Amino acid sequence: SAPTVTLASSANSMTEGDSALTLTASLSVATTGAVTVTLDTSGSAIEGTDYSNVSDITIAAGATTGTASFTVTDDSVYEGSEAATVTIGSVSGGSASAAGSGTSASITLADNESAPTVNLSSSSASVTEDGSAITLTATLSNIADEAVTVPITTSGTATEGTDYATISDITIAAGATTGTASITPTDDSVSEGIETLVVSLGTLSGADATAGSTSSISLNLVDDDVPNIT
Repeated sequence: SAPTVTLASSANSMTEGDSALTLTASLSVATTGAVTVTLDTSGSAIEGTDYSNVSDITIAAGATTGTASFTVTDDSVYEGSEAATVTIGSVSGGSASAAGSGTSASITLADNESAPTVNLSSSSASVTEDGSAITLTATLSNIADEAVTVPITTSGTATEGTDYATISDITIAAGATTGTASITPTDDSVSEGIETLVVSLGTLSGADATAGSTSSISLNLVDDDVPNIT
């Protein structure tokens, strides 16, 4: 019968930094002509980004196997676990065709970066009623391939929406390590003395991010009104 081609991988998982895997195309029987096996890729991992471009395979005349390499890209971006599927796209030469089964290889790519942590900081430890806004910064420990949403919660003797404007949540864009929000004091005519504001991380989402060691910061809101004593 006419020869058929199957595809296999030397392993079904690998970690960034590992040596390349070997993809092997196998003929059921040798032919007198060379057989070309084109390979297609799919999955959450992207060819040319998460792993090197995979070459097509040529099985020489008289041989029954040919190989290609599968090389993961060792980058500095946290991506979590990704999947790549390599499939026989077409077969030409030697009257060969793809087999009815065993024509794809699934490979799991494990990251060698840790999931990022998020820490908070501010441009000042205090803000005055008649002063400018200060900047609240959320910082990732390392770059991720997707955005991280950082909800902000508040507490303390100062009241959000009254003593200071509502603080927006922070988005750290994919590929970035910081995002910011503003803390803007309300300049009223009420003497309140020094009030406290505690800003904390809410429940994070994106890139498997977790709270770092500085998940909250305490600030002072300094009043600019003097009590009127009669």
